[in-house]
Amino acid sequence: MSYVLNVPQESIKYNDKTASNVGIGAVSAEYYDIEALQLEEGRFFNMAESASGTPVVVLGYDVYENLFGNADPLGEQVRLYGRRFTVIGVLEKKGASLFGSGHDSNAFVPVNVVRRIYGGSNRNTFPQVVVKPEEGIDNAEYMAYL
Repeated sequence: MSYVLNVPQESIKYNDKTASNVGIGAVSAEYYDIEALQLEEGRFFNMAESASGTPVVVLGYDVYENLFGNADPLGEQVRLYGRRFTVIGVLEKKGASLFGSGHDSNAFVPVNVVRRIYGGSNRNTFPQVVVKPEEGIDNAEYMAYL
């Protein structure tokens, strides 16, 4: 189970480069396993970083390319929400999906850092819980409980 806060798209800046219209995945650490994300390099944030709202970011591949070209982004600081975030990972390039550009044009940050920025009752956010059933659970049975 992962807590997700849907928020508007943002721009991310690195030096003189800007990636615009970036989908921000404000999620808890469990999201990585639920979505079966794959990393090109680096790592996803852990539960402690998620809970404390550490300003770290995992970039989708297109966002990484837009900001860094082929330079190593790990440990570099980008600006998001007018604050500095440390790049700790880059997702593998997936390409377009049925629902758009997939995760390539997204960036993932700990949900609690975004909750502090937006506050608890902001109309620009929409909280949700993403659940993945355990292996071996009958899908029809699972759906009956929802």
